Amino acid sequence: MRSSVALPDALREFIHSSQWTIAKTMPEWPHEYIVRERVDENLFVQLVRHIRASGYEGKFYRKSITYYDDGGLVYWTMGAPIEETTIINRCKKENTYEHRLLRGTVPESKSRAMKAYTWNMQGGGKDQWSHVMKVIRPDISLLQEFRDPKNYFAASELDKLEAHVVWEKNEGKANKGIAIYASGLAIKENQFHKHQGWAMACEVILPVDTPLVLVNVHGEVKKNYYVTDTLHPLFDDLSPIIKTNKNVIVGGDLNVSIRYGEVYNTPKHKEFLDRLKRDFGLVDCTRMFFPSEQQTIRGRSRYQYQDDYLFVSPEFRHRVIDSDILKDDATKSLSDHNPVWIEIG
Repeated sequence: MRSSVALPDALREFIHSSQWTIAKTMPEWPHEYIVRERVDENLFVQLVRHIRASGYEGKFYRKSITYYDDGGLVYWTMGAPIEETTIINRCKKENTYEHRLLRGTVPESKSRAMKAYTWNMQGGGKDQWSHVMKVIRPDISLLQEFRDPKNYFAASELDKLEAHVVWEKNEGKANKGIAIYASGLAIKENQFHKHQGWAMACEVILPVDTPLVLVNVHGEVKKNYYVTDTLHPLFDDLSPIIKTNKNVIVGGDLNVSIRYGEVYNTPKHKEFLDRLKRDFGLVDCTRMFFPSEQQTIRGRSRYQYQDDYLFVSPEFRHRVIDSDILKDDATKSLSDHNPVWIEIG
């Protein structure tokens, strides 16, 4: 046992009396969890603090995590600020990544881990489609400023593609739209019919029979409106979809950046991103692996802004094992946005 500071009696009673839920979405990594809103919040926060203050640093693939051992069980959170932490996990010692790595029992499913991307393609067509499908080769893509794939594929190719892509034209923008592409996964039709071409929501079924809702959003910049003026009502309308599904990825080019708000002295950007955490519980995947915003939009400004994001629901957070920004020259030559990606284990 590597943890040296014992649990206080109140926390020991808390973990014994709490109803722990078995995680069904990662059967290859047996563990269970409790949710902040379903237990005593004060004791939940105390346990989070104890894990972080008295635990030790370990790994889950590339991700560093603070673990705490007690009674043959290992406890951890995913590292968000305490006010944003909604789940505490635990598993048997023999089911931890490092224990299994030493014994060669890390599940083979890691080699089949999936990647999800979001990318604003700057009005691209054939070259961008080809780059997505032949170079990036994502499992899931949330695409913005993207032209109708029907313009670039032969009928025989479209027959195969149509089961895996949904495209919708932007309301008010000629020939541009948004798309959700799920390679190798059957995708259900768009279930969100407001804000045409600026938001869509589709469901796919992951290989472990887990339903996953994909929400693609492009922050609309309208004349005489600030971008957050259009984003807030859009997310009001998306609320039932996001809040009633456990496994959700929300991504897209939001045209919102905390850094931009700081430079131009407007709180609207931060207020909107804070709302996504507060009202929807959404977790910013980039911030799981980086301490600050990462540049995703390249323009004439000397400042580096992040406009593009991938968020996940709290229940899906533990599936995210890596995240980064794609910055290779070939991708950069096709758009002024850098794709954001996450790896799903």
